[in-house]
Amino acid sequence: MDTQNDFRKIFRILYEHYCSYHDMDRPLLEWVGFIGAIVFPFFYMLRHTSSALAHLYDDLALRIVASLLCLILGLRKWWPNFLKPYYFAYSYFTIFYCLAFFLTFTMLQNQGGSASVVNTVMGAILITLLADWRNTIVLLLSGYLFSLIAFFIVEPNPELPSELVISIAGSLLVILAGTLSHFAGKRIEKEKSSALTTLAGSIAHEMRNPLGQIKYSLDSIEHTLPSPRSRGGDQPLSAP
Repeated sequence: MDTQNDFRKIFRILYEHYCSYHDMDRPLLEWVGFIGAIVFPFFYMLRHTSSALAHLYDDLALRIVASLLCLILGLRKWWPNFLKPYYFAYSYFTIFYCLAFFLTFTMLQNQGGSASVVNTVMGAILITLLADWRNTIVLLLSGYLFSLIAFFIVEPNPELPSELVISIAGSLLVILAGTLSHFAGKRIEKEKSSALTTLAGSIAHEMRNPLGQIKYSLDSIEHTLPSPRSRGGDQPLSAP
């Protein structure tokens, strides 16, 4: 029971980080969804126009699923109100399937190849743009794990291509670069915030002295002026 609670807590923390990454309501997920809905079938048709690529694994069914997932992702504005709270969870699954699982699985089915390795590394780059560094690691590792499981289930005599190591190494480099960039950006943002706080405090201190002098002068003038009651009680002052 404690182990289940620990896993739930970890998943909740990861999901909160993912949601906070998109909390600015940027249309990035929608744009990626529309692009993916076009790119997946486009590259399938482009591949079959070339005789040199005709021998590759026929992933039409998987591409149709990926295209539909991306299309629904792009149609966020037209989601029913009762489904909108689940949009980020849906987008998480879509990123996992399209960029982490699908590209790796097809690379395994094609027994590597430079094109497949490039696709997996590009998928890793896109994941770093669509998720924080914690979820990037989880998505990529789970993508490799589930694609390997599916590959061993589907293939009667599975053979892992040597390019798998290159793909994993490239993805790890992408994660490292994305993580370093994230922390560098956070550090710069923190330094800017500290500098602005110091500047605001300095300005407030510099303004406090002249404002204090002005207040002191006004108080002195107020004390030197006669009271209205000394000029005839409550009667208004009249011009001479």
